[in-house]
Formats: sequence, C-alpha cells, structure tokens
Amino acid sequence: MKTYLNQHRKTVLLPLSASMIGASLLLSPLNAISAQDPTSLEEAAKKEEGSVFSAAALAMTELIEQEARPVKLSFKTIKDLPPDVSADGVTINGYSQYVTVEGQKVGQIIVTGLEKEGRTATLDPKSFNGQFALEENLLTTEKEIEVKGDRAALIEALRLLNEKSEEDKEKEETEKLSPAQEAKTANNAPQNDQADAYKSPERLQVPEDPTISVETTTEGCSVRVDYTQQVAIQQSKTVYYEDGARTDEDACSDSEVRYPLQKSYEVCSDA
Repeated sequence: MKTYLNQHRKTVLLPLSASMIGASLLLSPLNAISAQDPTSLEEAAKKEEGSVFSAAALAMTELIEQEARPVKLSFKTIKDLPPDVSADGVTINGYSQYVTVEGQKVGQIIVTGLEKEGRTATLDPKSFNGQFALEENLLTTEKEIEVKGDRAALIEALRLLNEKSEEDKEKEETEKLSPAQEAKTANNAPQNDQADAYKSPERLQVPEDPTISVETTTEGCSVRVDYTQQVAIQQSKTVYYEDGARTDEDACSDSEVRYPLQKSYEVCSDA
C-alpha cells in the first residue's frame, strides 16, 4: 500500500495591499474555508491564538477585491484590559479588502493606529490583522471582527491616548478656580510686553517614516506530511521589507492550507 498527495487543490494566498501607506500583508486562509470543516470562519477566528479584541465598522464600507480601502472601527470587546486603561471614545484606523477563496468571499483587515480627540497612536500593521466571512462586498456596522495582535502594544497605545497633556491639566486647574480666584490670579499676573509679542516658531518638519511591507510566501518552504492526521500541510514564512528592500524573514511554519491524503492500491500487489 502506498500513500500519495492529492495535487488537484491549489495553494491560495490572500493578499492585503495598502498602497496608500505602503504596507501589504498576506494572510493564510483559516480551516473554516474548507467545505470539509463545518466550523464558521468567525468561530475559527475567535479560537485563533493571538486574538486580542473585536471591533465593528463605524460606517458601512464597500470592500473591493484585492484592493485595500481605509476603514474606521470602534472597539467591541478587549481581552484582559487593565482597569487603569480605557478604550472609551477611541477610533481604530486601518485598511480592509476581500478575496475570493473556493467561491467564498473572505474579508481581511489590518490595523494601523488608534485615534482619540485629535490625538493618534501608531500601531504596527504587521502585528494587527484579521479575516472574516462575507456574504457580499459590504462591511456593515453590525459585523463584529476578531483581530489578533500584540496585546502589550495595544495597551501602551491606549495609555498614550488617555494621558492628559500639560495644557489639559492647566485647563482643569483653571476650571476648578472660583470667579474671585480667577480675577485675583489675573490681577496678580506680571505684565510682560515681550512675552505678549512672542510668536511660536514654525514646527520642525520631521522626515517621513520608512515604508514597511510584509509578505507571507511559500517560496522556499516545503510541504510537511502529517500521517497521524492524514493531511499534508503547506508551510509558509513571513518576509519583511523596508522601502522595498528585504530586511528579515521568519522561519517556515505550518500554514492553514492543508491537503487530504488519499490511499491508492493501483501499483500494490496482494499480500
């Protein structure tokens, strides 16, 4: 008896490119895409290791196949958020698109940063991403998306957004003063004509950050055969680029693309 690999199924890579920010991300399809697995894509995403929060779009957004579009979301749930950190009033910025796998539409999303009251905190897009099933090419406000990522980086970004600036602290102290105290403070303030005529210098122009790109590929990675589960697993690796130059890559590891093993007795003699 011999075992061979069914080669009729093709490896599917799901590209998420965001040319506006120069970032791209290739995600491997979850097991739920296979018709042999009855588990829904959302349930598989919730079980996927690294899921740190769920979110929903602030407005209905039309998604384009293999073309990233900006999207804004709000937090729904966050796992194990410290009591001194809040996500209230925080908007999630990112990009989304959809791809078609075996006749099913699969949405993809990467998160690039957070925003609150005009303040922003940047997140690494290669660290925050997710994918979800779509019935049509529309991302609705009711659609809850599971996003995996770096929990420590997320908490640090939320802390940064919730820190009060010196201007806000001074404003709060002023609001606490009674009208009599405010008048006394104003009368006691020293007069300084030079200070009144002072104008702030123009803001220093900071060079733009380098363009970071991320790609998941099977190039150079083999297919690992698992006889226990009777499947062959396509391995893949993540490659990192900076301004188009390849800077680093991860080791090959199992992806979600799997091929069933089939038994054949055509060239085997009877025993």
